[in-house]
Amino acid sequence: MSKNSQAFSLNIHKIEQWHVPDGLKRRLDEFPSHTLKFSVSMSFYHVVSKRFFGSTWMGSDFNDKNMKKNALVTNELVYWQSKITDPNCFAVIELVATEIESTTKVVVGQYGCGWATLQPFGDVTLKDISAEENKEEGYIPLKVSNCECRMSTDRTGI
Repeated sequence: MSKNSQAFSLNIHKIEQWHVPDGLKRRLDEFPSHTLKFSVSMSFYHVVSKRFFGSTWMGSDFNDKNMKKNALVTNELVYWQSKITDPNCFAVIELVATEIESTTKVVVGQYGCGWATLQPFGDVTLKDISAEENKEEGYIPLKVSNCECRMSTDRTGI
C-alpha cells in the first residue's frame, strides 16, 4: 500500500474474438423474441487471497449491430484511483452478454463470454501500445486490442 494514491485511465478500444457460446445461440434460436446486448465489465482480483475486491465497473451496452466478425469496438474509458501497489492485484476485464425479451425489455439472463487480465499495480511497466503497428495484445480466450492503461502519480486527477 502506497502513502499516495495513483490515478489510472484505461481505454478499451476493441474486443476481438468475442464468440457467443453455442448454448446461448441455440437458446436464441429457441426464443426468437429474445435479443442480446453486449458489454464489458472490470473488477479487481487479488491472486494470493483469491478474492475480488472493490467495485465492479460496468460498461455501456452494445447491440448486435455493433458486433462485426466477432469483434466489438467499444471505445470505453475507465478511470480509477488507488493506493494499491501489490503486483498480485489484477484488473479482470469480462465480456458479458445480456439476454433480453424484446417486447417486455425484461432481462432474462447474463452470461460471461470470456475474460482477460491486466496487471496495473506494483512495480510493473505498463506498455503503451498506441504507436505499435502490431496490435495483437491480449489473452486467450479473447483478444483485447488497442487497450491502453495510463498511470499518473498526480493526485489532482487523470
